Parts: sequence; structure tokens; C-alpha cells
Amino acid sequence: MLNETEQQEHRQEYQRENCQAAAKVDRVLEFIRTQGMSLDDDDETAIVDLLTDIRHWCDEHAQAFAALDRRAHHHYTAEAVEARKGN
Repeated sequence: MLNETEQQEHRQEYQRENCQAAAKVDRVLEFIRTQGMSLDDDDETAIVDLLTDIRHWCDEHAQAFAALDRRAHHHYTAEAVEARKGN
């Protein structure tokens, strides 16, 4: 069991990692906008377009998007829980 200081450090580390993951998405969205989407498009539209394109990619490469999405959701959930827990 971690003491309070160790738990706080643990939460901070996960928070840093989650912020880095979010920053990657910011860079991807910016790239998408520079590749033909209007710079006026909001993040929600850019995310929907990206998810749609990923679905098309999965179809072309015989990948099961729904199964990959479930795996991603499990990863996200585990990371979010771990970030809050600090154990």
C-alpha cells in the first residue's frame, strides 16, 4: 500500500501521461485540419471525421473496428481508474 505522498505522485504521473495522450490528439486534429478540413471546423467535427476515416481504414484492412474500440475503451477505463486510485 502506498502512503499519501506516493499516492499523490502516482496520480500525478498518470495525469501527466493522460495529458500527453490528449496532446497527441491535438496534434492529430491540427494535422487533419491542414489536410483539407477548414480551420473553422470545431473539434467535434474533426473527431467525427477521424473516427469515420478510421472505420473506412478498418474495412479496407480487414480490421474489426468495434472490437478495437472495445479494447481502447478498456484501456481508457483502466488508465482513468488508475489515475484516480493512486495504488
